Amino acid sequence: MKERSANYEQKEHITTHLKESLGRIEEAFTDTPDLIIRKLHIKQTGEEAALVYMDELTDKTCLNHDVLAPLQLESGNPSEDFITNVGYVKPESKWDELNLNIMLGNSVLFIEGRSTAYVLDTKGLPKRAIEDPQQEPSLKGAHQGFIEIGSQNIAMIRRYIPDKELKLRR
Repeated sequence: MKERSANYEQKEHITTHLKESLGRIEEAFTDTPDLIIRKLHIKQTGEEAALVYMDELTDKTCLNHDVLAPLQLESGNPSEDFITNVGYVKPESKWDELNLNIMLGNSVLFIEGRSTAYVLDTKGLPKRAIEDPQQEPSLKGAHQGFIEIGSQNIAMIRRYIPDKELKLRR
């Protein structure tokens, strides 16, 4: 049954209804407290939208300055498309690609009435360099250790296991 749903998900395209798309994202990323869904109004086009991203995998400065500020603050021509300052914007309509991009640290912009979402390059880097564990050195395997901030530890794990099936419980 799981294989069938995975194959079905690969072929299925997103819907034009924002509420349904967000419901699908919430269903796919259950028990994922670091998933952020931010609803917004695009001032440039007058459309309702939602930006979806993983908290610690995304560069918040880039997100605020290059995506949210232009979308919410700058006026535009409603006949034109939205404008962001992000260098990489890719239209995507398949669920498996959207889910993978979210897990890799990109943001996804869903817009009401559109059957395409937009993948925005907002990947972030770790806030502190990951060092060898001092207490328990390892001769084989990865030489990385956890740090004090739990959310950054989760982000480090997600970078190595970019799968929506990785769940967290508090």
